[in-house]
Amino acid sequence: RPKASDSTLNLALAFANVITLPSETRQPCEIVGSGQPPVVPDVLFSALASCIPSAVRGSGHGQGSSRNSVSRAEFSKYLARSGAYIRHRIRRRLPGSRELWTAGVLTWWNRRWVDTTDPEDRVQLARSLGCFVHAFPSVANHLDLDQVVGALQRATSASQELCHEALGVGECYSRDTHAHDRSRRP
Repeated sequence: RPKASDSTLNLALAFANVITLPSETRQPCEIVGSGQPPVVPDVLFSALASCIPSAVRGSGHGQGSSRNSVSRAEFSKYLARSGAYIRHRIRRRLPGSRELWTAGVLTWWNRRWVDTTDPEDRVQLARSLGCFVHAFPSVANHLDLDQVVGALQRATSASQELCHEALGVGECYSRDTHAHDRSRRP
């Protein structure tokens, strides 16, 4: 069975660290990790796939030719194991049901997207991208700031849309915090 190499996993984590920053606040849904594919895509993984397609495998992403490339599931698990990303699942009750819950949406609570409209974040992005290209020259030499900014803007927009859908309708349940909104129960 194909398995991502350590170098590919390290590249994927380093790229995630380029386009996200640590966040002090615990936003309910800043960065969407995944949900029920293909309905809820992994936005962070999609950004990696759009910038470095040779690093990912799986349907609709990248070349898929290398057995050492990273899958969506491997990427998510590696981010969580790194300690720099904290997973949080947001669940919703299915409309018209008292018992059924959706599988929910996985989010990363302690990270936020780099804000491409903020001058300080933009400088940080350029600096981080330079370090990334220096650390992974064979894979990342073709990357430029405009390409990463474009991927980041698409990812930010998709996350906002998906988060609105995840939090917009129905009763929500957070498995990680055991918070349960019972006020909406019939």
